[in-house]
Amino acid sequence: MKKLVLVAFIFLSCSTKYTKIGEKDIISKDEKTISYDVSIISKPSSNSPYLTLKTEEKVRIIEKYREKMKVEKSPNFLTFSPLLGIIPGFLFMNNGYVVLGRDIIGLSVLSTATIFTGAKIAPSRTIWRTQEKKYTKTGIPYGKKFSITLKGENYSLDYMPDRNGRLEVSMVDFAPFYQKGKDFNFSLISPEGDDLKSFYVYTYPLGDLLSKRKRSKYPPNIEYTVNFSDDKGNKDMILDAYESGNIILEIKNKGKGFAEDIEVRITPLSDVEHISFRSKNIIKNMIKPQKRFKAKIPVYANSDLKTGEVRLKIDILEPYFGADAKPKILRFKTKKYIPPVFVIHDKGVEEGWIEPRKTAHLSVVLQNKGGEAYDVRTKILLPAGVSLVEGKKEAYLGDFTTEDWKRLNFTLYVSPRFKEDSLKMNLLVEEKRGEKEYINLNFPIKQKVEKPKEIVIAGREKGRKGIAPLPTVGVDVDMDIPKTGISSPKDIAVVIGLRSYSNPNIPTVEYALNDAKIIREYLINVLGFKEENIIYRENPSKGELEAIFGTYKEPEGQLFNYVIPGESNVFVYYSGHGAPDIDEKRAYLVPYDGNPSYIKISGYSLNLLFENISNVPAREKTIVIDACFSGNSQGGMLLKEISPLTVVPIREKDYKDMNIITAGKEGEVAGWYSEKRHGLFTYFFLKGLRGEADKNNDNEITFGELEGYLKENVPYYARRLLGTEQHPVFNGSKGEVLIKW
Repeated sequence: MKKLVLVAFIFLSCSTKYTKIGEKDIISKDEKTISYDVSIISKPSSNSPYLTLKTEEKVRIIEKYREKMKVEKSPNFLTFSPLLGIIPGFLFMNNGYVVLGRDIIGLSVLSTATIFTGAKIAPSRTIWRTQEKKYTKTGIPYGKKFSITLKGENYSLDYMPDRNGRLEVSMVDFAPFYQKGKDFNFSLISPEGDDLKSFYVYTYPLGDLLSKRKRSKYPPNIEYTVNFSDDKGNKDMILDAYESGNIILEIKNKGKGFAEDIEVRITPLSDVEHISFRSKNIIKNMIKPQKRFKAKIPVYANSDLKTGEVRLKIDILEPYFGADAKPKILRFKTKKYIPPVFVIHDKGVEEGWIEPRKTAHLSVVLQNKGGEAYDVRTKILLPAGVSLVEGKKEAYLGDFTTEDWKRLNFTLYVSPRFKEDSLKMNLLVEEKRGEKEYINLNFPIKQKVEKPKEIVIAGREKGRKGIAPLPTVGVDVDMDIPKTGISSPKDIAVVIGLRSYSNPNIPTVEYALNDAKIIREYLINVLGFKEENIIYRENPSKGELEAIFGTYKEPEGQLFNYVIPGESNVFVYYSGHGAPDIDEKRAYLVPYDGNPSYIKISGYSLNLLFENISNVPAREKTIVIDACFSGNSQGGMLLKEISPLTVVPIREKDYKDMNIITAGKEGEVAGWYSEKRHGLFTYFFLKGLRGEADKNNDNEITFGELEGYLKENVPYYARRLLGTEQHPVFNGSKGEVLIKW
């Protein structure tokens, strides 16, 4: 036991001594900037327009290294600690324990001597010792870029500290943003993009200087695109006689400075007789760096314009630095004036005849057989003894394209004092260019009014601008469209009719435009939509569909932008061809310029349509599609030499936030009701909206009631009229109310 105590004392009493015998060997050294100290040296004044800052960079350093060390054992204070045993030894001896006290004193002296001797004779050795050191180094961020951002304007400039860490920000650099009574609020951004500090600068002492230096000291870098538009006319991208258009410039400033007082100079490179525009245009708006500006320069053609092409050179000139943009040449076509010619295509009386003491519901189809007409108005001139009971004596019909038609409905009362054998009226038709026509309307009294059994379809279609087939006056859903009094001023609709295609091998969808046109009338009169809130397109291209509904990369199209989030309801209607992708068996809408053989490239995906509409922030969304996607149609096969395909069906769980109604199941053909000049599905859809679907007579129609009505009638008439199967498909909330009056 005594030996063990002695060994322990020896071990504890021999402390290790490390002596450095070599240079430090650095293994690694990591530096990471964690902060900047920024303080204000001076603020701008009337004598000095500079905000001067002091910047200091703090760097945290983690250093790993190794050192060569000599290791020795040497005595320490514990070496002599056993001598403390002498005191209790003498105490034991004085109290009669002589032997015990003597042994304790002897052991203490012996232990001390042994420990001291062992420490002195211990051998030294050499080792490598690895260590880590953490410390912070301060310095000047010389040569590093700091950004100063003017809050509220999203405008930044870069500055670099000098060798003393001083960073001077000139208020003159921000003079273009100066407004009397408004101070500057800046943020300092570090080279790593962190927001370091905010600075508030009072501009009152600098007012005179900033007012004089409003112009930027940096040049702009101007790029632009130029186009022609006739959105106020017939939207055919041709400047017609009497028509107004716009040269549209989209200017982008990609430079560091501001673009101010930009001059747009237009120089004719061809004959521009009978065309008016300003050759010199000054843009007063200041275009900030990295911002865009859209400018419109009006163009007007008078009545003597000839058919041809205009070439205009467009120069954009920057007056202060000479930073002019590269000139461009704009070309667009012109078309001479062709006066409209209005004719009565068809007329009829709902009762079948007119007689005194009774009312008669008259319907007249007015058609334009000449050139395009704008802002057309009509006025009925009645003889004595005949009164207008319902309808408008004066009506605004809007624009009439060539071959276009409009229906006029009005109810007359014939007094018994009226003694003529026929009711002779005049219909005055006027348009905004001063063209005026009086058209005679004659109806026999007490004689049956014959209705034509066959109506000739509208004449040639010009380009993509298709015209709906001329209607038969007696089609019930087209006549006396009910007005429910419903008001839906915030609701948005898209109505698309695709009758004809650029590819002559694609069969026409005979009544698609008539479907679309009458659907639009029902939206206005029955569902209360405002006409300007209906995006209406006839025979649109793929690009137009993408502009309305969006793409995969840009899902927010025109429909998205029209909607008031959380307040608008959305209604989308499509009548036209659908087609399948043969490989994936996915459904696509076929646009005007589509190719069913390459539908994946040239078509508009039905899944994309549903996906983008589902992301529109509307309250409720309804999609109605009168099309099939098998590659077949009543007019013939879209895909030659193949059998009709079955596409992957729509799954209800994928689009729970939308009501989707389609004309038929996968593999079925969406048929036509030729006698009624509509798609079979659309005809009964319209009849349902008129009130036929209100089975319980509670003056409201739910989606469930509409579903029941369509499923009762469409399959039956498809078998009866066409010998085919057609079963409409509903996805959505059946209890949701569609119409309430």
